[in-house]
Amino acid sequence: IRWLIPRLAGLQQAVGKERDLQLVSAGGAVAFSREGIDLAIRRNDFPIADDVIARPFLKERVGPVCRREHAAAGRELRGTLLHTETRPHAWRDWCA
Repeated sequence: IRWLIPRLAGLQQAVGKERDLQLVSAGGAVAFSREGIDLAIRRNDFPIADDVIARPFLKERVGPVCRREHAAAGRELRGTLLHTETRPHAWRDWCA
């Protein structure tokens, strides 16, 4: 998203103003025909259908973010724990 947003105007100009360009942040498989989608940028953590052409695009950088004072060495955080349903091993991977 950070890479794409500054380029949206140029992309809209390239595809033509008569084309409806929409940006939706989501994961998982894309129903191209049913949704009327021509192009999608997705993670590759799901099975890709045989009729879809997929190419690596950018390396995803994902991780937890907090205020500087909370990240101080040795500080114990107390509060609501965050979990992700789509990436059950995310915290383990981020802390590795």
